[in-house]
Amino acid sequence: MTEVCSGKVAVITGATGGIGAAVAQALSAADYRLVLSARSSEKLTSLTSELPGPAVSIAGDLCDAALPQGRRGAHIATRRRLH
Repeated sequence: MTEVCSGKVAVITGATGGIGAAVAQALSAADYRLVLSARSSEKLTSLTSELPGPAVSIAGDLCDAALPQGRRGAHIATRRRLH
C-alpha cells in the first residue's frame, strides 16, 4: 500500500473519535500527510503527537458558521507545512 499512497494528503474529519483516529493511524503509517479536524484541540494535539507521519490539525465544529473563514486560512497554512 505504501507505493500507491506515497505523497498523498488525506483530510479526516472527526479525527479524534474511534474510527477517525484509527483511519488517521493507518493512513499516517502508509505515508499519507494528514489534515485532521475535530472539535477538541486537546485531543487533536494528542493524536497528532502519536502519529508516525506529518499531520496538521484544525480544531472546531464544522457546523459553526464562523469556521469556514478559519478553514481557508488553515488550508493555506497546511499547504505550506505539508509541501
